[in-house]
Amino acid sequence: MRKQEGNIRDPEQIRRIMLKELKIADIKVGSRHRKDMGDLTSLAESIRQEGLLQPIGVTEKLELVFGERRLRAQRDILKKTTILARIVDVRSIIAGEYAENEVRKDFTPSERVAIAKAIEQQIGNRRGQRTDRLREKIPEVAPGKRTRQAAAEKAGFGNDQTYRQAAKVVAHGTPKLIQAMDEGKVSISAASILACTGTTEQDSVLELDEKAILQAAKEIKTRQAEKRAEHQEAKTPKPQARPKTERLKATRLIHGDCRKELKKLSDQSVDLLLTDPPYPEIDREYGRLTETEWHALMKTAVTEGRRVLKPTGSMVVILQPNFEKVGQMRLWLWEFVTWAGREWNLVQDVYWWSHDTMPLSGTNRKQGLLRHSVKMCVWLGPANCYRNQDNVLWLPSDEIFASRKSDSAMRTSRSGRNYRNDQIAGTAEERGGSTPFNLIPVAAGGSAAADIQHPASTPYDVAAWWVKYLLPQGGVLLDCFAGSGTMLVAGLDFGASKVIGIEQQKKYIVIAEKRIVEG
Repeated sequence: MRKQEGNIRDPEQIRRIMLKELKIADIKVGSRHRKDMGDLTSLAESIRQEGLLQPIGVTEKLELVFGERRLRAQRDILKKTTILARIVDVRSIIAGEYAENEVRKDFTPSERVAIAKAIEQQIGNRRGQRTDRLREKIPEVAPGKRTRQAAAEKAGFGNDQTYRQAAKVVAHGTPKLIQAMDEGKVSISAASILACTGTTEQDSVLELDEKAILQAAKEIKTRQAEKRAEHQEAKTPKPQARPKTERLKATRLIHGDCRKELKKLSDQSVDLLLTDPPYPEIDREYGRLTETEWHALMKTAVTEGRRVLKPTGSMVVILQPNFEKVGQMRLWLWEFVTWAGREWNLVQDVYWWSHDTMPLSGTNRKQGLLRHSVKMCVWLGPANCYRNQDNVLWLPSDEIFASRKSDSAMRTSRSGRNYRNDQIAGTAEERGGSTPFNLIPVAAGGSAAADIQHPASTPYDVAAWWVKYLLPQGGVLLDCFAGSGTMLVAGLDFGASKVIGIEQQKKYIVIAEKRIVEG
């Protein structure tokens, strides 16, 4: 406890005051406690011979915080009607009236996990509510600090990573492993690794000496990472090696104006139209389009593109707005999106983030604008258009994956939906990744060929992402502003039976053909 003026108490005296002999029937056991109780008979025999060395923990409302195995052994096997309990004042711990080092000294790691979860629950319950209407005043989390981090610190873990590791042991460890962690025979980090293995392996490793346990934990961690990598590798689509003759046979390159050439293509003959057209009011070697001219061009492209697409096909147009002058954006992109969405259907707003964009004009200290690093991928098509989310799952790093896998706390989102990070991570492990975001992070130079020689080339990784997502195996891909052929190369690499490219500049047709052959 913190020392308060006029009320200085000995910590040992406080601990004695907090201990009470309670009727077991009065104690409320919530559903969040562990279901696998392990061998209670041995525990009960230990309590019979040595007494209850570690009391259980309950709140002032007699809600069980920790010690369910001890409670069940006392009640179900020893047939006792009372049990020694420690009153855990969660609100005082949240308020900081109980020093963190005292919490660490007075409670075992597994008990502190239970305390941290109770703290999370109380803090979570106050969020989104008017503080003047709360029956109980619960301190707010400091700005910029997550609830889990605050709970970890208040429960004496120091940081949320150690808390997550200890929580994993409590959720998935055998009683022997939890006891070994609580007694300090196995570190929290090593115990969290062992908790990922089966019960037999956990207990057999604990028979080893301390040095051997650490070595076993390292080997298990390596084995788990390799297994997860293999699983993700098996789930991830890979470029297909195709003979040059086959790639050329599957390619149709058309030299001409897309407004004319699109009209020559058959109705409902294409699965995906993926393109990065020229932008208005930019000088290029092939000319400069006014905004009016650009809108007329794109209305033809969208109208004809919709006609040639199959009923479940999509059209994706990659666009980036530009400036009239520093501090004043041109609005042609949003005008196009509004028109196309109303004329057809905007499936979802998706963006490509070029995270290696350099600061350009307008971003200096005096003018103070931000880096222009995001392009909009205007995704048009029917609401039920073909898409394969499994092909573009997000693959988290080992550290992030382990963090989510170990976090079994029930959480409530701001929308009110309940979720558990460990269940999300488990689904991600089974699928080979987690649900992708609508922001695609790809460097502007991401896997782009060095000899493209096109002034506005699209990174291969962006093209490949869309192909994997929206082009069915054996489907037909069209790029009506083909440029140097990046979209076509990606289509051939990921299963297109045919790719069609329309390009007005002859020299880019030659470059595209070379790239298609080389793959």
